[in-house]
Order: sequence, then C-alpha cells, then structure tokens
Amino acid sequence: MRNDILDVAVVGYGPTAQMIAALLGQRGHRVTAFERHLSLYPLPRASGLDHELARALQAMGVMDRYLAISAEPASKYHWINGQGRHLMTIDWGRPEADGYFNMYIGFQPRLEDCLSEAAEATGNVDVHRGWDVVGIRHRPDGLVSVEAAEHVRSESGEREATGARREVTARYVIAADGGNSYVRRALGIGLEDWGFRSEWLVVDGKIKRPLGSRAKVLGDRTVRFDNELIQVCDPERPMFFGPLGKGGRRFEFALMPGETIDDMERPERAWELLGEHWGVTPDDLEIYRCLVYGFNSFMAKDWRQGNVFLVGDAAHAMPPYLGQGLNSGMRDAVNLAWKLDLVLRGLAPDGLLDTYQVERAANARYYIEASLAVGAVSCTFDHEAAAERDAAFFEGRAQPPAEPPGLTGGLLLKDEPGAATRPAGLLGPQAEVTYRGRTGRLDDLTAPFSFAVLAYGFDPRCVLDPGQVGYLSALGAELVRIEASDDLDGEAVLDVTGSYADYFRSWALSALVVRPDFYVYGGAAKPGDLAGVVAALIADLPIATAPRAEPLRAAKTSAAA
Repeated sequence: MRNDILDVAVVGYGPTAQMIAALLGQRGHRVTAFERHLSLYPLPRASGLDHELARALQAMGVMDRYLAISAEPASKYHWINGQGRHLMTIDWGRPEADGYFNMYIGFQPRLEDCLSEAAEATGNVDVHRGWDVVGIRHRPDGLVSVEAAEHVRSESGEREATGARREVTARYVIAADGGNSYVRRALGIGLEDWGFRSEWLVVDGKIKRPLGSRAKVLGDRTVRFDNELIQVCDPERPMFFGPLGKGGRRFEFALMPGETIDDMERPERAWELLGEHWGVTPDDLEIYRCLVYGFNSFMAKDWRQGNVFLVGDAAHAMPPYLGQGLNSGMRDAVNLAWKLDLVLRGLAPDGLLDTYQVERAANARYYIEASLAVGAVSCTFDHEAAAERDAAFFEGRAQPPAEPPGLTGGLLLKDEPGAATRPAGLLGPQAEVTYRGRTGRLDDLTAPFSFAVLAYGFDPRCVLDPGQVGYLSALGAELVRIEASDDLDGEAVLDVTGSYADYFRSWALSALVVRPDFYVYGGAAKPGDLAGVVAALIADLPIATAPRAEPLRAAKTSAAA
C-alpha cells in the first residue's frame, strides 16, 4: 500500500474523473475517488463525443461497446433563421484522419457506464460514493491531504450527514468537481468570466413511434426529424433539436423575457412548446427530463496549485453550441493522465506537469470563444439585429467557426523563434493496417497511450544511435516501420489503404514522433532528420535511467469484457 499514500485522489466522479481514473488505473496507479452523489446521474447532460475522444476510448478498449449500446455518428448541424433560410452548416458527419467521424451522439449515462466499468476493471480504482470533500491541505512534504464527510439518503429522500469522516493522503489530487468546484474555491483560485448567461429549457425524450416522416415547414424550408441537428435562430423563440443516442431526441427552447423557470419546467408547458413548434405529441415521445439549464462561460486562472490540478468544468465552462464542454473535460483527462503516468513512474520530471495548463487552456479558450460566437447567432432576440445577422450570412460576411488551431505551446518540437513546427501540435493519423498477421486500426495493434515513432519506408532504429533507442525504450515508445507493401521480415506495418502514404506525402515527411495523447511532437523530412527530432525530445523530456517500462496491453481488452 506504499505507506498508505495514494498515487492520485480524485474529487468528483463524472465522465472526466472516470476517464482519468481509468487511464491511471490501467497503468497500475492507485486511485481513490470521492463523489458526493450516491449513484451515477441517470439522465444525459452532454451528448456529443468528438473523434479525438473516440480514439481515446478506442485505446482504452471501450469505444466499440459505446457504439454498440448508445452512440452513433452525427450528421450535419444546420443553423437556420426563423423563416427556415440557411445560415450555416457545421459538418459533424465528415470522416477524420484518425479513422472516426467528426462527432458521435450518444446517451451520456451509457458513456459513464463504459468509463466507470473500465476504471473498475483495473482493480486499482476505489470509488466512494456519498462522500463530500470538506477539506484539502498541502503538506510540507509535498503531499496533499483530502478530508471527506459521508452522507446518506434519509427516509424523506434528503441527504444527511452520518458524522463519518475519512482522510487520505495522495501524491496528486485532481479536482473534477464541476463548475461550482469546492476544491477551486477552497484553494482561492480565481476565474476569468466572459459574462455570458443564457437559460434554455431542455426536453429529452424517448421516441415512441418513428418521427422520420414528420416535418415542420419554416418559411421556405422543410425541417425533418432525421439524424441531423437543427439550430433555429428565431428571435421569437430560439430553438434546437437533434438526436440523443439511439432512440432518443433532445429539444431545447430558449427562455424569453418574462418567462420563469418554474413555469417552463412544468410538463404541460413542455408539451405546449413541442406541439406548437414541432407538432410532437405524447403519442410520439415519452419525456423523461424537462429542466431549465443555465449556460455560462468561465475559465480558472490557475489549473495547478502545488500538486492539485483542476479538470473539466472545475477548470472551464462553455455554452453547448459546439458540443465541446464534455469533450474539453475529457481532453483534460487524457492530457494530464499520460503526464502523471510518466512522473509517477519516475520517467519524467515534475515540470512536465506544468505543460498541462499551457497546452489545454489555449484549446479550451478557443472553444469558449467560438461557442460564444455561434451562441450569439442563436441567442438574438431583437428582430433588427437578427435581420442584420441574416444579411451577414447571406452575403458571405459571416462564416462558420474555423477549425481549432491545435496545440501551440508545451511539449512540441519548435523552431528557433519558439513556434511549433507543423504538424507538431496537430493530431496524428490513424488508419487500417496489417501487422503480424492481424488487420485493424493501428492503435489496436500497438501499445495504447504510448509515445510512437512512425517511419514510412525505413526502420527508425537504423537512423537512431543506441542511446536514443535506449531512451525511447525506457519511455515505453513504439518504433513502427510502415511499408506500402508486404515486407520480408514481417515486422513492418502494412499501409492497407494508403492513408499513411498520403499523410506523409502531404506533409513532405518521412517520420513522425507522436505523443501518448495522439498529438504529433515533431516530424522529420528525411530519414536522417529523425535523430534530430528524437534528440530534441530528449532535451525537452529528460528521463531517469530506468528499465523498459512495458505498456499495459491487457487494459485494452479488460474494460470491454
């Protein structure tokens, strides 16, 4: 039990916390989580999972199951005005270079089932439900103490304290306790607030009879209940509808001036709105949630204090218009988990953890500001302003949000001025390959969440010196030779679809060094340049001399069993 000192204590146990607990548990680290609620929340909040996180779930061994029980690829996300005229379309159904569609829509509780089962399957994660964290303290020795108080459900249904207390000591603490984070407030960490506030009634339901043939005529446009998502930017009543996992639908209605939360949350009011705007009746839909949500936007000024880290909504909150709130939190989990893994195993200095906020805050800021920008398109209640907005789109003066810029700082190969040399900071490719007699996606045939050297048409070991090969071995990196056709020794990866050839050709590269979170550290134009890229990585990430740290391959199947 290592003197009763935990590797990591996690505060909160939503999907972001579940993901980081599973990732660390799969790598053998001892994790304890405290969750104030007695059970998983049974209703969906977020619904979208993007391709980057789909790949992460694949590496954890749970994406196939999530697809089987809940998720399906999203389609196009259309934004129309109150007369049904097209303003913009965000294509969530396009394939990405990592082998997944841009976005998937699912039922969040099923995602949480997959994540919590993956964490439990490791045997290294303990979850204490019904425990509120009530104290957190940095110790002089660098460790962190966390105190929690137990609560149970009384006969009247209220939460009440039992008087039981528990204190644990951990090397690191991860606060995943939501937008009202106790840990963030207890540590006195301030917020940068964009000042956005908007309230929407969210109506979730299960389809009782097919809605595909139903349609709503808005001006010159017929809106159908298919797999597409529709944002209706009508100053009379901004609205949204879209799929919610297999067999579900979500409808959202902005609260207008003078409307109250109490009135809007009445089931009768929900049916009035569904009938008035979409012609949906109780014969079509079984409502299981009718709740007003307040959307806001903020970011914590410090994501790390000592050995305590903020993740997910504790670190940032954003409106839901681009479907990135949940994804941003899960990206936090992936980014922090692989760095904590290396530090906990003594393979990287603690300073690596300082790159967490550097890398993640810029990405979260982009999504906050992009979500605010597209949210302003929908949340326009003034008719004159809406007409000006529409004209800007019709005339081409307004455009859909640009693609996220990728990482720009942190652990990346940089040029002399200090700028990342692309494709450094962009997500690396993944495609179907054949390796040692097996065919599948590359990540399924190599070690999950490890560094990788991908070399096209040559063996990377032939251009690296023994010290560099030893460094990569100690780091647990995969050295992969990719070939366009079958090789003689059987040790190369066959590029079945030609996707890797296309990728390397498009960037004029011969090799890549890819980080455990799938982002490219750096690329080599010629085989002989790879040694320089690895030398830069050694300088950026010095590691202790250690025997080879074998990646945990069994974790990829244990969670799906």
